[in-house]
Amino acid sequence: MSINKIGFVGAGKMGGAILKAIIDKGVVAPENVLVYEPNESVCSELVKDYGVKAVSSNPELASSVDMLVLATKPYLIDKVLKELRPALRSETLILSIAAGVTISHIESIVDSENPVVRAIPNTPLLVGEGMTAISRGKAVSDEQMEFVKSMFSATGKCIVADESLINIITAVSSSGPAFMYSIIDAFAEGGVKYGLTKQMALELAAQTAIGSAKMILESGKHPMQLRDEVTTPGGCTIEGNVTLEKHGVQYALVETIENTYKKLL
Repeated sequence: MSINKIGFVGAGKMGGAILKAIIDKGVVAPENVLVYEPNESVCSELVKDYGVKAVSSNPELASSVDMLVLATKPYLIDKVLKELRPALRSETLILSIAAGVTISHIESIVDSENPVVRAIPNTPLLVGEGMTAISRGKAVSDEQMEFVKSMFSATGKCIVADESLINIITAVSSSGPAFMYSIIDAFAEGGVKYGLTKQMALELAAQTAIGSAKMILESGKHPMQLRDEVTTPGGCTIEGNVTLEKHGVQYALVETIENTYKKLL
């Protein structure tokens, strides 16, 4: 089944960012996007700025689209699915970005053979640099999966992963920005200590993080190989590397991911 009309249940920060990206990148025409958003000011702004259509209820949305994007809070998912269920066609694709809500849980509530895709995006998609992992339910077609991939590719990068890996992906990628912000701020604080303004230090640290990440992604080299290429024998960089090792920074970061993952179990 081809996807022509998409409905968004909720269009807050994450849902709104996805909606805007797929329209801006031409994945879908604005007249084929429908939104049910209880926040009237948010809804009115989307209608005005992007030309999408607002509907008055979840059942109206479910009966009008080929794909539903569940972009609501996780604690509201059960309530929303029960509202959608009576009007939901069995072939309608359900895409959920709700953290902690499994494919089987969604399937059990809609009580049908609806195809379900679970997505774990992260907040950098708000600036077009997101990292999203998607997992497919048993009824999802290859065509539907490719469409979902095209949606999230419009917001950054997208990978397909088995749902059994979603918790560790959440720890690395979805929670990851919070840890990266702490690291970048620490770099900046080091610069401020020796005379940089905070604004200048943050710009230097953040752009260095962007550039370093891009080097890994585009060069295909291992991070440690790239580190060695920057490090001159007897120079200042090796002093910094030794300090990182002395304080067990790598171990601390591994443990950070491990503890985040365990909290999700």
